[in-house]
Amino acid sequence: MLSAFSVSNTPQEAMRRIIEQPHSDIKQQKELDLAKLEKEQEAKLAQIQNEKDIEALKVKQNIEITKDKHDTDVKLKEIDFKKDSTIAEMKYGSIEKQKAEDNKMLIAISILVFILIYIYLKYQKNLAQIELEKEKEYKDLLAKKEYAERILSIVATGNISVETEHKLLRILDELNNPHIHSQNSGAIIHHPNPDIEQLPFEKNI
Repeated sequence: MLSAFSVSNTPQEAMRRIIEQPHSDIKQQKELDLAKLEKEQEAKLAQIQNEKDIEALKVKQNIEITKDKHDTDVKLKEIDFKKDSTIAEMKYGSIEKQKAEDNKMLIAISILVFILIYIYLKYQKNLAQIELEKEKEYKDLLAKKEYAERILSIVATGNISVETEHKLLRILDELNNPHIHSQNSGAIIHHPNPDIEQLPFEKNI
């Protein structure tokens, strides 16, 4: 009220101011309340916006974390795949190398077995040849023995001439020493006596 009189030039103006003062105070209060409400709303909106920004940031961070995790998983899988591939290639290479070594070993063994079989067969052939030669030599000795015994039996009878006896003894000597009288080895003896004529004479028996 005092302020109304102090700022008024006339009592009427002061009264008017006094009458209008409550309305003015109410208006100011409303303006203050409105301004306060606006500030509160702005603060709430700012808080909501901040919460939205924070939530969006969290979502973005989660997305980035998920993406990083996915990328990391992909890289780890790639590393595992490369590792497995390398191990598989090494194993395959090792197996192939072992197969090659085994094949070389089998070839060497096959060649060695072939050589041994060849040597064995050659030895058996030589052995068989030696046996045949021994058998032939044995048969020849038996034939010579029988021939000599027959000559001696004919000579022992005394029913032959001296010339025939000498010839038979010479034949007997050639049987025992075939290289001494080789110049006469081709001679064929004929005698009137059928027993002597039938003697089985063979050259160089």
